Amino acid sequence: MVHVRKAVLSDKDKVLAMLQHIWDDDYVPRSWSKWVEDESSGIVLVAETGEDIVGTCYVHFLPNKLCWFQAMRVDVGARRLGVGSALTAACIEFARTAGYRSAYLGIDADNAPSLNMSAKAGFKKICEYSRVGQKIAALKEGSSKEATRWRMAKEDDVDTVLAIGHSYAPSAAIFACWQWQPLSRAALRSVIQEGDLWVWDNNGVSLWAGFNNFGDYAALFPIAGPKEVVHSAFMDLLSWLPDEKETFLELWQTPDAPLLAAAKSLDFTGDDGYTIWEYRLTDPVWA
Repeated sequence: MVHVRKAVLSDKDKVLAMLQHIWDDDYVPRSWSKWVEDESSGIVLVAETGEDIVGTCYVHFLPNKLCWFQAMRVDVGARRLGVGSALTAACIEFARTAGYRSAYLGIDADNAPSLNMSAKAGFKKICEYSRVGQKIAALKEGSSKEATRWRMAKEDDVDTVLAIGHSYAPSAAIFACWQWQPLSRAALRSVIQEGDLWVWDNNGVSLWAGFNNFGDYAALFPIAGPKEVVHSAFMDLLSWLPDEKETFLELWQTPDAPLLAAAKSLDFTGDDGYTIWEYRLTDPVWA
């Protein structure tokens, strides 16, 4: 029988031992202990069978009494035993009891088991994105890094960014740092404080996007802004990205976004899908 409970730091060794057999270069082992310690930002759950930990997941708190379910991991030897379903049900129960209004999660479009499990749990798919990517070559020896009009958003940008978002944000949402949430002033402030929102400032902020750059990997999430400047901003980013080492840029866009076609014409490849799902915790029709 699967038992789900709140994680504690003493679970770390068992959890890390489980995680090392699931994904290579997984971000969860690097973040798990910090998540457990920071209960103001979220809650970590673990699933047990007997003395063994066979699964874990994280509920991250968002502004406006919303939350994001992430980092669902199930031991390779415990697949198809209902571990994922038990963790999902526990996340939903925790979020509802704590007074959250909606929960969101993201799933790769080709991950049929997770898609089916989420649908059976009561989640509804609300939007979809396409991902393409390209290796960005390192700077040639003796070359200098280009300047850019892109910069990290600041608290003073909130009013402008919110107005742009109301006019141009796909699905009226913020998708940044692999988390999706409806557009709001509180959500923007939170994402800006985390350093995950960037703006293109060409004599004034004209567009924005979620952006993360880890040196060898960068991700640009859907851009909110007038279509006549989106392409220029994207080309500016491509000129600025080359650095001392090669990096890989992954672009996330809605399937009908003109920038997606433009990126493909520049030899961006991949085009796999990513879906966003919602569970309305306060809606009796869904809950």
